[in-house]
Amino acid sequence: GKVVPRRDDSHLAHSIDLFPTLLSAAEIDDAPLRNSLPGKNLMNPEEVAARTQIFGEIYEHDVQEIGNPSSSLRYRWIIDGDWKLIEPHRSVEAGGTTELFRITADPDESQNLAETQPERVQTMRKSLDEWWKPE
Repeated sequence: GKVVPRRDDSHLAHSIDLFPTLLSAAEIDDAPLRNSLPGKNLMNPEEVAARTQIFGEIYEHDVQEIGNPSSSLRYRWIIDGDWKLIEPHRSVEAGGTTELFRITADPDESQNLAETQPERVQTMRKSLDEWWKPE
């Protein structure tokens, strides 16, 4: 059937979802390949609704050591529900500040709530470290 795109501002999506979604859109049923991918099929409402967190990183423009991604890492981030935590990688961003935003109320990320929400920062940082804690 025809897929009608719709805007969705209430669920999380990530670039890693593109390939699984394209497989589904092209009606390619390769279960072993699909099951090996970390992304979600964005055409499957149950998969999309089940996701509560996404993670990412921001690197320097020039990669310093291809085998050591943390050498060029500037920031890691997590979105967990309504909240986004941006954590600087101190060895590259020595003066960086931890930032916390309630993105549903502050989509422009203009009000850093990290100082007023230390427990939330700690919990989200733990999830971020479980995803990837650079050297």
